[in-house]
Amino acid sequence: MRTIRRLYFYAVAFISLEVVLWGLIGLLRSIFVPAVIGGNATRLAEALALILVGMPVFGLHWWVAQRDARREMDEHASGIRAFFLYAVLLSTLIPVIQSFLAVINRLFLEANQLSRLAAVVGSQQTWSDNLIAMLMNALIAAYFVTVLRADWKQITLLETFINVRRISRYLWVLYGLLLTVAGVQQILHFILQIPPSTFGSLLRANFINGLAMTLVGTPVWVWAWKTVQDSLNVPVDRESLLRLGLLYALSLGGVITVRSAGGIVLYLVLRQVLGEQMPFQTFIQHVSAPLSIGIPLAGVWGYYGEWLTRSMGEVADAPRRS
Repeated sequence: MRTIRRLYFYAVAFISLEVVLWGLIGLLRSIFVPAVIGGNATRLAEALALILVGMPVFGLHWWVAQRDARREMDEHASGIRAFFLYAVLLSTLIPVIQSFLAVINRLFLEANQLSRLAAVVGSQQTWSDNLIAMLMNALIAAYFVTVLRADWKQITLLETFINVRRISRYLWVLYGLLLTVAGVQQILHFILQIPPSTFGSLLRANFINGLAMTLVGTPVWVWAWKTVQDSLNVPVDRESLLRLGLLYALSLGGVITVRSAGGIVLYLVLRQVLGEQMPFQTFIQHVSAPLSIGIPLAGVWGYYGEWLTRSMGEVADAPRRS
């Protein structure tokens, strides 16, 4: 019964927090964007409604959750509380990165005299939209970082928090890797389309989108993966089944994608070898997509396959390793 009660309070607190956060973002956008003040009262009304409804709901449920955590160590060290805190950080910090990506993406497009509507993220947004979203999400994240740090210092039963933290770290790895692979794919697709229509606006926009995603995603992936690697000094993290599962998933995903892409390329090559008349430009257009996907995933396969081999070699228990 206590678990259900705990789940209810943290679930409602999370939902109402998001309602209040995006209501505040909408309110600030309506204040700092002149067009909204004079021409879109609906947006302002929606923002105020979200704040007025969400604020008391979040305040009540978060106050109860904090009160219970101060009273009982079981509440303080519960997995639901740990999940809530790390979920809040993910749900606020990822929008910060996405808003930053939108700013960089549009900046690169405008510098190359291309339409901002071609941006892969935030094509319909403005600088103020993104900066307000970054600021508000960062402020909420900063508050919950202080709450989380205080919890790590106060609780004595750390196992649940360690497990949830591990999940959060691997989610950051996947998020950064996804952005990086998608960016590299777009860049390679542009490079492979070099002759002769390369410099069309659509392909150039794809290259710029890919460049923006790579520049933003790579530091996120490097930081997250380094954090995971540094945690291997702790035996419970080094021997985690989650780590092995992720390494297997990334290696297997890389294998499947590379082999599928290679099969498509081989099929097209054999068609040419067996006498089908296909203009070179058409052939390049057909093979560019599978190659641009297969090459970065081959890197993922090779890199994480090597780490999987190392991790399996470090498992001392032979039956468990098998």
